[in-house]
Amino acid sequence: MRKKRRGKRLLPTIVTFLIVLGAIIASIMVFLKVAEIKVINSTKYAAADIIATSGIKIGDNMFSVNKFEVAEKILNEYPYIESIKIRRKLPDTFTFEITERTPAVYIRADGKKWLMDDSAYVLEMFSENDKMTVPEIAGATAVVPQEGKELVLTQPEQLEALKKILVALEQTKVAGKIRQINIEKFYDIKVVYEDRFMVTLGDSENLRWKMEMMKAVASDLSEDERGTLNLSDGKRAIFLSDMGIVLPGGEDVYQESESEVSDNNVLEETTDTSENEADTGEVTETSGEEAESDISEQEETTTESAKPAETPTTPAEPEKPAETPVAPAEPEKPEETTATPTETEKPAETPETASESATQIE
Repeated sequence: MRKKRRGKRLLPTIVTFLIVLGAIIASIMVFLKVAEIKVINSTKYAAADIIATSGIKIGDNMFSVNKFEVAEKILNEYPYIESIKIRRKLPDTFTFEITERTPAVYIRADGKKWLMDDSAYVLEMFSENDKMTVPEIAGATAVVPQEGKELVLTQPEQLEALKKILVALEQTKVAGKIRQINIEKFYDIKVVYEDRFMVTLGDSENLRWKMEMMKAVASDLSEDERGTLNLSDGKRAIFLSDMGIVLPGGEDVYQESESEVSDNNVLEETTDTSENEADTGEVTETSGEEAESDISEQEETTTESAKPAETPTTPAEPEKPAETPVAPAEPEKPEETTATPTETEKPAETPETASESATQIE
């Protein structure tokens, strides 16, 4: 009996709860309607166009909108939109927060120029005559590029290398200095830096370090310097100038010489480790005038060293012993003077001494 009474008491409560819940749902359906739609951070597309694509209209019920379906529509329609966040703000507002893609590179295909972001996602098509402000991808063949789709190349290894390059360019903020990226050989990547240097990056490993080193070399050299820069080994930078290498001190070196940039971003001259290092290492660190002065000093030293060898042939000096007997108090002096010619032969040893001094001068 008690259980039946309890059941009869709960029934009105349940009915009342359902009535209240229905009233709340009905009020939501009737009163919570869309009154405003806001679009934030869209610079490429007009807010009205994005709203129209979403399909949401003023007066629609706030809870009848499927946010995921709306986001998919917008992303498929506008290639420059990388992501969108749709927020429902009660009682009557929707907010679309846009994140846009940034143009990074372009590639030529089918007589057109195809603009892409840093993930090789095709953004837009341009005509051949349009001027581009981003680097060109060379040495690769695109397979029917399409806006809103990822780039497809005939060689997948090239695309993988390209993505790594684009990431490194974004990390080092050096993309604005690059004019062309050649990935014809994905294991021997080359880039053109400011129309000044042809830079060999080698493979796609350690690209961030290579980009940073490339910037360091460019900052150490004068703006009018032209040449080639090799970063392929991933440990050092070797710069070969078209006009002779300019070291930090300002000295010019022959075109055949090379210079290295250490990890501390300092441009240093590379020299051979052969025996010629002792003879020529000093010359590259001095100017042309100092080198000429060293050569002239060596010539003078050689000339002076040759003179003592002629002294033994001088006939006047051996006659001195004949004059010494004039002093009767010192009869032994002639014997001492007879030793004088042998002493005069000592200068014959001076060429060796002179040659040693010449060696020290060198």
